[in-house]
Amino acid sequence: MKIIRGITFISIFAFSLTAAAQLPILSTENLRLTIPLIQVDSGESYATKVELIGSDDLTTFSLAAGEYPASFPYNRGDWSHWEDFDSDCQNTRHELLIDTSEVAVTFTRANNCIVSTGQWLDPYTGDSYTLASDLDIDHVIPLKYAHDHGGAVWSAFVKMLFANDPENLLAVDDGENSSKSARGPSEYMPPDKSFHCEYARKWQFISAKYDLELDLQDREVINQSCIG
Repeated sequence: MKIIRGITFISIFAFSLTAAAQLPILSTENLRLTIPLIQVDSGESYATKVELIGSDDLTTFSLAAGEYPASFPYNRGDWSHWEDFDSDCQNTRHELLIDTSEVAVTFTRANNCIVSTGQWLDPYTGDSYTLASDLDIDHVIPLKYAHDHGGAVWSAFVKMLFANDPENLLAVDDGENSSKSARGPSEYMPPDKSFHCEYARKWQFISAKYDLELDLQDREVINQSCIG
């Protein structure tokens, strides 16, 4: 799936089409404006719509809470992750493994691109690991969860930033990462209860950073995780 028209472009496009006639009129009661959004999927195009809400002075518009296009299918390939931003052959995964290892790491080859061994504490299970191959790099807020809660309309660039943001990444047991899948805190919390508060804080911080609209049940679990 590829979105060929972003929110900003479409809103400008919609205004330009009507400029010669009449500008869209916002309801003075709720300052909302509904606009079309076009999507192309496997060569077939179809349309949906999203709702924008304007500021009191109508200078800015943002997606109304809960108005994200649920019909947009999630494609993990749209979220470009494990990038090598500094072109040193170590991508995001291996940069994180190097930074979080408690001892000096070793590499699979002399070019020092792929981490082989080190020592990592998995905050989800409380267990230690020495083989990098036993670890996954988990997105604390999973990519699909982000897609379903606001990220579906992000540009490819923002999706890439989110997918490689070290503040949203943890080295954890690969089996535990599979168990978590794309579930939010109301459906999954790490087995190690001593990490629950920190895990909740990470969800709170990242969701605020990227303006994601979390499910009510997830917000309730987050708010309760640091009590007691």
